[in-house]
Amino acid sequence: MHSQPSEENVLAEALFTVSPTGEVYTRNTKLDREQTPVITFEVIAADIGQPELTAVVTVIVRVEDINDHAPVWLFPEDADGHRSRVNVSCYTTIGTLIAQLRAVDPDEGVSGQVRYAISKGNEAGIFSLDPNTGDLYLVKSLLDVFEKSQANEIDKFSNSVLKLDAAKQKSNEKWAYDTSEQKNKDQEASKIK
Repeated sequence: MHSQPSEENVLAEALFTVSPTGEVYTRNTKLDREQTPVITFEVIAADIGQPELTAVVTVIVRVEDINDHAPVWLFPEDADGHRSRVNVSCYTTIGTLIAQLRAVDPDEGVSGQVRYAISKGNEAGIFSLDPNTGDLYLVKSLLDVFEKSQANEIDKFSNSVLKLDAAKQKSNEKWAYDTSEQKNKDQEASKIK
């Protein structure tokens, strides 16, 4: 018994082998569902009689997904090439949606679902992040925070770093991304860069 040679079978021949008893085995190669979710090939069985008689069967292999990809952050790129900067005026109203943070995971099912969390930089409780959507909201007045923390400072700008994690649903694995925020006391509008 052997694989029938054809152009369609080239990939299958690289990935699988058929034993003399008709069992299909994977070669020592990794299958990736994101690259090839289904592999179809034909196997031919031939007897040793004269004339030789054959039978062909189509084998369909559906590759099951495993949790093998980390979430990837999707941020628009600003003019400076930064993908993580969000500018927010200190006059921004409490409850304002200041950023829609998104990450995607190419894995299928639960392994491809993403949850969001602020893991660092929000000790003052200024922001709230929806764990399911990645929407980032202002929940404390930035003006009040700046007045309290910089009572003796004359600087017009203040920077802080907010560290966000995207993690797979029902998993302890986390993939971190630092998001810088720049607040300008002189600007009224808030915008995402």
